[in-house]
Amino acid sequence: MPAGKGVVEGGEIPYQPWALAKKAENFANRTTADPLAKCYMPGVPRIMYLEFPFHIFQTRDHIAMTFEWSQVYRLIYTNGTKPRAGFDFWMGDSRGRWEGDTLVVDVTNNNDRTWFDMAGDFHSEALRLTELPIYVIQISDAS
Repeated sequence: MPAGKGVVEGGEIPYQPWALAKKAENFANRTTADPLAKCYMPGVPRIMYLEFPFHIFQTRDHIAMTFEWSQVYRLIYTNGTKPRAGFDFWMGDSRGRWEGDTLVVDVTNNNDRTWFDMAGDFHSEALRLTELPIYVIQISDAS
């Protein structure tokens, strides 16, 4: 799988020296250390830019995404509920809100066992991610 386009503004994560050394170690051992090499879930945001198709389903309270990659799914709560305390998740705990026609998703409660990419970029369980769309899809009811 190609490394793909970077998702960090400015192109590089501004790691502290100890973390830069950990990234280099991850990269050197990526064929066996990458969580995807062990068939673990990729986490967010990595699942969103893997080169596999996915489907989006929307209800009043949720947006569900089913991914062809390893039949993984993701659930984004849009009903105003708060993240669950005391749990961490491979795919994080996603809570979405609409700002006009734009869906903004905050992802918290991530475990620290996923990587951002094949280059060994990693994060801690304190990761908080805000997803903004690159494009906007407008769907209307044909009935």
